[in-house]
Amino acid sequence: MKTVIPKLLKQGEVAEIIRKSEAWLERKRWEGGGIPFRKMGRSVLYYEADVLDWIKKYPSLTSTSKVDEGGE
Repeated sequence: MKTVIPKLLKQGEVAEIIRKSEAWLERKRWEGGGIPFRKMGRSVLYYEADVLDWIKKYPSLTSTSKVDEGGE
């Protein structure tokens, strides 16, 4: 039986995936409400599955008139 190892992503990789800056990720870690992360020593890492789940929580839109005014 093969063991599945979750993929860990660095902050820069996550920033590129979600099209936000690394500073945005840092601010969200400080404020709360961002993507779940892990601290391993001085490194901040994100499970790929957590990043994808975070993305999926935002609905797909067919019109900009449906965008919530209080968004991020």
